[in-house]
Amino acid sequence: MKKKFIIFVVVSLLSQCFLFADDAFGNRICSIDSSFLMKDWNKFGWGIDGTYEQKIFNCFSVRGGIGYSIMWYTEEDLTLTSYNGSADLLFYPFAKGLDKLYLGAQGKAEFFNYDGDDYNSDNNRDILYSVSPIIGWKLTFFKSIMIDVFASYKYVLNPGEQNPVISDLVKNNMEYGIRFKIDLIKLVNYSIEKALHPFD
Repeated sequence: MKKKFIIFVVVSLLSQCFLFADDAFGNRICSIDSSFLMKDWNKFGWGIDGTYEQKIFNCFSVRGGIGYSIMWYTEEDLTLTSYNGSADLLFYPFAKGLDKLYLGAQGKAEFFNYDGDDYNSDNNRDILYSVSPIIGWKLTFFKSIMIDVFASYKYVLNPGEQNPVISDLVKNNMEYGIRFKIDLIKLVNYSIEKALHPFD
């Protein structure tokens, strides 16, 4: 059921971005994001997300996303996977489209699954709800590739309900990193433009 839901959301996001592709530049971003995850030297992994961001006013946008990540705990027999959904409200003070400096707020739900010898169907799942203020800077390269440098402070709404093994993930704390984004709308538009005008 969860996989069908994720597929439905991904298809819906893609259909919306291509429906409005004629007004894509600077007003909406449909992207695939990849990131490297590290909490310390003994916990590392990677994640991938699909996001859709829509400009609603001159300096404001809304962004929704779904994601998947996997993290390995090298000192324990544990592999932690998570699915998440998020909703953001973002403010761009320079009013340069969906680029450069942004500030905002995020609400997020994360669904954790534990895989290891010490976990079974009775204790291998957790849910985490959080809200975060966000600050970041986005840069665009080669028309469709973006680098998003960000920082946020996560406030956990349901602390103490999760397995102690992930206590470092469920406390209020700073989060920061770099996302590498491929903007599907700009990539499609650029490909179409090149196909129609190959010698320009």
